[in-house]
Amino acid sequence: MTKFVISVDPGIEKSGLLLADLEKNIVLDGKVVMKNMVLKRINFWRSNYRLDQVFIGNGTSSSYWIDSLKEIAPIKILEERDSTLKARLRYWEIWPPNYLLRILPRNILLPPKDIDAVAALVILENHLNRKLNWTGKPNFKIEL
Repeated sequence: MTKFVISVDPGIEKSGLLLADLEKNIVLDGKVVMKNMVLKRINFWRSNYRLDQVFIGNGTSSSYWIDSLKEIAPIKILEERDSTLKARLRYWEIWPPNYLLRILPRNILLPPKDIDAVAALVILENHLNRKLNWTGKPNFKIEL
């Protein structure tokens, strides 16, 4: 049976959202969305997938989002310490830099500005103690 979950890296103004299929070990979608669009994006996913669980980082504005998301699916609060820093490294694992930049250490390369969806991935992967596959090109343009 497929298990669809959402992971949230909560923020004050914007949040990282991730939709994953845990049975297939894949990321289905990842978005960076403004606060007013979080529920709209999650409800869109919910209209297409039967959500089994919502995982949310315990940081910045988690208490606000916990109250807002408790009707969507069961919620599990996860540690999100250093998730943004780890997301920078994870970004380059998923989408390696071009040939010329590959000689540089990953920790000095800066990925695109808004990688909150990758932080949501890191939060989930830390909990699962395994990495998920994320195929396709990244598109982290903030949904307004």
